[in-house]
Amino acid sequence: MSHPELQPIADAGAKIRAIETSLHNAYEEARGVQFDDNDNPSVAAIVVKNRLAVFECDQSVIDHYAQLAAQQRADPAGTAGQAPALLEFNTLINGVILAALQDFHNDLNARIGA
Repeated sequence: MSHPELQPIADAGAKIRAIETSLHNAYEEARGVQFDDNDNPSVAAIVVKNRLAVFECDQSVIDHYAQLAAQQRADPAGTAGQAPALLEFNTLINGVILAALQDFHNDLNARIGA
């Protein structure tokens, strides 16, 4: 038994489901990728579904900041004025991750047409 007066409600429900499916697909497909240096990357982050999915840091970067921290501990007067090595390392890593998250959101917005 059909009720013609309910057809607009059914049509609205179908439109809502289509929008929901489109948003879900955009969220599933969006990606954010960032490197510390596009030409010679040593730190990389990939964001999928608004979560950090992949993080890579070359051992040379870790070694560099470990050596810098050791120098700063060994010679505090000689390294005065330098930013603490751990702070520089955290800034690098957090910057790459945050940029990948922003890239994800930019991709998501482009996919949903925002």
